[in-house]
Amino acid sequence: MKYLKKWGQVFESDDTLQYMKIRYGESTIDECNSMIDDIKDMALEFSDLGFNVSVSYSPLTLAVRDTSPKIRVDIGANTELFDKYYSEITELDSRLREYVKSKGYPCGSNITKPNSDWHEPGQDEYKHYQMSIQK
Repeated sequence: MKYLKKWGQVFESDDTLQYMKIRYGESTIDECNSMIDDIKDMALEFSDLGFNVSVSYSPLTLAVRDTSPKIRVDIGANTELFDKYYSEITELDSRLREYVKSKGYPCGSNITKPNSDWHEPGQDEYKHYQMSIQK
């Protein structure tokens, strides 16, 4: 059991970073890492409010399977909290789009609601703001 790693540790290892730098270029990965840090800072207020915030590389980028690196932004919360701060989320979307555009990256974003077929009674419904950024 001592050889098993947690899921996140598998993809965040030094080896994975080295493979990504070889595949995509060291300067590209450094620029993407800088963008990830900036986006995390921009979304920090939502973490403080109780949202689940995730800013990272896409799974295929981490597996070094994409032709260029992709960054995913996911901000989620139960429907009540999400709806309460909806205007702030749309403002963040505008700021993120401006920032990503200034860096010369294409991006797309959307807000997803829970699928009623998957929702179990008694569970909170969950909404997500998602953005995908590609180099």
